[in-house]
Amino acid sequence: QPQPQLQLQLQPQPPQASPTPSPREKAAAYCPGTSPGLSHSPIVGRDRGAGIISTSTALPHRAVGQAIITVVAPGAGIDENAAAYAPLVCTAGFTVNQEGRSGATYDRYPLGWPQGSAKPNLETFARNLLNPRVVEQSDCLVFGSRGGQVVLPFLWRALGDAVPPAVVINAGCAAPHASADWPRQAITFLLMGGQDYLRGSKSPEAYIADARRRVHAGNATTAILFVNEMRHTPQSDLLGEALPCLVGALLAWQKAGPSGRPPEAELQRVRSILAGSGRWSGQLLYTQRPGVWKRLRFGPGSAGTALLQRQQPPEGCESALHPATASALRRLQRLSVAICGSSA
Repeated sequence: QPQPQLQLQLQPQPPQASPTPSPREKAAAYCPGTSPGLSHSPIVGRDRGAGIISTSTALPHRAVGQAIITVVAPGAGIDENAAAYAPLVCTAGFTVNQEGRSGATYDRYPLGWPQGSAKPNLETFARNLLNPRVVEQSDCLVFGSRGGQVVLPFLWRALGDAVPPAVVINAGCAAPHASADWPRQAITFLLMGGQDYLRGSKSPEAYIADARRRVHAGNATTAILFVNEMRHTPQSDLLGEALPCLVGALLAWQKAGPSGRPPEAELQRVRSILAGSGRWSGQLLYTQRPGVWKRLRFGPGSAGTALLQRQQPPEGCESALHPATASALRRLQRLSVAICGSSA
């Protein structure tokens, strides 16, 4: 008897999902033809997400000619704004290191802030950064939002002038509630946005002036980049264009030393790149010496350069001035009162 033939029905196979690219592959996709040096160092008790900055078990080895750039993740927008960090990761001469993760248990304001919380919080996170000497082994730090409001001021209080140069997106360290004890020799680049909700109801000029007033009266190594169109989370193309230049300017300023001249070429490059795109407008300000700022406008309708004198230190900061300067300031104030009183 003939055997029945077996009918084989082949079920269509579902398409196999392509493997998730590694962080290194993600960065390479943003920077074709490059082999970026990526790292991501551990902090005790700290978990992280996988962004374009990959994971290793230690701070990256400092190769000859390489600068270690540490991005403090809480508030910096690494996950949602990964494309903005890719140019920094892919910049020759930079090794990028990530610390922490947005949304972790410690990613919340400490007590003393509105809706602040007990430990763990951003202050305990900042304290842990000191233990493996992550801060002191970095050449430049990058903060955003609450990282600039809480973590950087904590590091300033702990280490003072020893804190490396810092890019502060949203200028959190200059916010009123941050209570930052600004070191005299801090090298800092504030990136501020005209569309940032942190501006509140202040005019752009008042917003910038308030940030300038919070800088140490004797500091000569601070720059501010104010972009009218920038939101709280910077547009990816804006941050991607600006961030490597901001870091480069800070490293050049550090190389010049605390008494060196500002890195005019690197600072002008920041302005030229943004102005050349035709999409951004605003102001670049930087200290030429203590209390004297140079302002360069860029974008449609911008023109001119101005020198801005520090009119008066904020209350409580007079002690930061040189004794002779403070004495002269008090004499000037008394003379002003006497003149006004006699003319009344």
